[in-house]
Amino acid sequence: MKITINKDKLTALNEAKAREDFKQDRETNVANIKVTVDNMVFDGDETSQTRMAKAIVAMEDNETTLWVLADNTQIQATKEQLKQALRLACEEQTSLWT
Repeated sequence: MKITINKDKLTALNEAKAREDFKQDRETNVANIKVTVDNMVFDGDETSQTRMAKAIVAMEDNETTLWVLADNTQIQATKEQLKQALRLACEEQTSLWT
């Protein structure tokens, strides 16, 4: 019995697997985004980006808020620091998606 390989099907399967691998790697990379503002390292994953955006919207310009950095250090973050961290995290995520 001779085994026949459908090259088109094999190519499609390989391409689908490569796409899934790429998406998994991208998801892992986004989950591990870290950004530095004023020598402080912030988590920049999607959950952290959402938290930053909420804090920015709720804060007055001269306020600070308790924030936990990537190394679990607690700081009083300014609105401007959170805006910078969010901007950098979004830029990094965009670079991973494109």
